[in-house]
Amino acid sequence: MSWYVLGEGGRQYRPLDVHLTLGPDLALRLHDIWTTIEAFAEPLERLCLQQAKVSFEVIDGGRGALAASIRLAEAQQSLRIVLEGKEAAFYWQRGQEVHSVQAPAEELDRSVYLIMADLAGRT
Repeated sequence: MSWYVLGEGGRQYRPLDVHLTLGPDLALRLHDIWTTIEAFAEPLERLCLQQAKVSFEVIDGGRGALAASIRLAEAQQSLRIVLEGKEAAFYWQRGQEVHSVQAPAEELDRSVYLIMADLAGRT
């Protein structure tokens, strides 16, 4: 395999030296949840594009899980989505309180928006 680079204003590609560097696997924690990331990639990408405050963390679950948190407009409130395999669980965090929320739809991003609409009526 060969790699080439074209610099800004350059007229010709030039070969790029590639060297193997041994070191720690920085993505090791993601190996167990990679299929989860792939299963939910499209709706998660849409949520990240549509919402300003989305964060992710790898958490311990049966096989490892991915948690996505969406900060809500109300102070100290967020919607937390825990993804494991092809399953999603939803939680509403209000200060130190955490409440399980039932998802009203099949698609992840649609579920998030329906839950957010329901929560908007509660606050």
